[in-house]
Amino acid sequence: MSALVFLDTETTGLHPDRRPWEIAMIRLESHSGDAKAKGCTILVSDVDLSQADPMALSIGKIYDRHPNFTQFDGAPMPPQPNGTWRFSEESAARKVERWTRGATIVGANPSFDTITLDAMLRRHGLVPSWHHRLVDVESLTAGHLGSIGDDGRLLGATRCADALGLDYDAGQTHTAEGDALLALRIYRKVVPS
Repeated sequence: MSALVFLDTETTGLHPDRRPWEIAMIRLESHSGDAKAKGCTILVSDVDLSQADPMALSIGKIYDRHPNFTQFDGAPMPPQPNGTWRFSEESAARKVERWTRGATIVGANPSFDTITLDAMLRRHGLVPSWHHRLVDVESLTAGHLGSIGDDGRLLGATRCADALGLDYDAGQTHTAEGDALLALRIYRKVVPS
């Protein structure tokens, strides 16, 4: 089996030319329950906000979490957490291409993230080479539960976690790392190893 990469992005909006400003990836080399995971989070240092949707930036908390946009009143910026990198978009594209090459992408609505990352890679002369079939943990949860939400839509990741009895840190939702980790936990709950 190919590697699995659980990923999530925080972006400048939902529009077609959105840009990622935060990318998290957790890579498992095998499907077994004891597979070791390695992860990284990338903050894009030169993200273009000129076409950004202010609501999307607010939901992702860019002004609270991205070092380029937070205000420290002249104080030194705090160090980034271990495993978090500040990369130019070009460097981020190269890292994403290497980490996802040949892997199966897993996430909550992963097509949103892969469309965003596909465009980023191509802007820098790279081509996505992840497996063409994506794994959506929200769809997996619907199959596991045998139902979808009362409104006829798939449950979002946090509602999936609630339905599966998984605890999560609400303060980490709408962060790329928190959402990638939640996708991993949902996947491990509904897919036998």
